[in-house]
Amino acid sequence: MRKVIYTDRLGCKHAALVRDTDPDEAAASGLPLGPPDFNCLDMEEVKRDINNFLVEQGVLTIKDLPRHPNAITQAVRSALVGRIVVLYKQQEVNDG
Repeated sequence: MRKVIYTDRLGCKHAALVRDTDPDEAAASGLPLGPPDFNCLDMEEVKRDINNFLVEQGVLTIKDLPRHPNAITQAVRSALVGRIVVLYKQQEVNDG
């Protein structure tokens, strides 16, 4: 078996295992590999959490960014990282 990375019609990259003798074009019907499906993330919750973090940090306008240069990165991380880790853990349980 070998791993093939391919791009679907929506532009998302995927990895799959195919037999050594299969062409790369067979990857879409191969054995799928992670990462988990992020479509189940509740983006309304993510947007709310980013907004709340930035408000709490006082990043309300572009003028606030120099005083809080890492605030946007921190907001995105705080809103997404934990949720993504949960998806990986769920995937492991489901695949287990």
